[in-house]
Amino acid sequence: MKTYKVAVIGLGYVGLPLAVLINKKGNNVIGIDIDQQKLEKIKNGISPITDSRVDSELKSTKLNVTNSFEGISKMEVIIVCVPTPINEDKTPDYSHLISACESIGKFLQKDQLVVIESTARGFGGEFYEQWQNAKKGKGYIPIFLSWLIDDEYTLKINSEEERKQIEGSLTETEQGLISKG
Repeated sequence: MKTYKVAVIGLGYVGLPLAVLINKKGNNVIGIDIDQQKLEKIKNGISPITDSRVDSELKSTKLNVTNSFEGISKMEVIIVCVPTPINEDKTPDYSHLISACESIGKFLQKDQLVVIESTARGFGGEFYEQWQNAKKGKGYIPIFLSWLIDDEYTLKINSEEERKQIEGSLTETEQGLISKG
């Protein structure tokens, strides 16, 4: 089975279980987060989130984590899992997402797969247009999805609508990371 070099940006309640799962499947994973206290806990085998499976995995496996984005250039897949909280006016706050994309943008290389994972649906036309304009001519591949880690601890596309969005266009890399279940 082929393994991949994967960076997971944001090691919160979505990114950390995802990084642990992808690491458990034998891939070379680097977790990136700007919270140094969170990184220290992970390095010491302590989960900063409440999740018994993550706790167990961190005690038995070392997850490579850092606050530096420089390693992005060596990765095949970059998955961005940062918060998109909802503002008082009920609109998504994309500031964390924009900041993360600006940070990884400095290091992106041709043919890298970039997955934007978000709890906010649709990403708003404005953010999507900015991302599309930023990627023109760069040769990397953006995909906007939300993920579900199920009870069997496997990774799945979260909705049929998203599955149809990319149907027929999954690369070998994506197929290695995503179960169609």
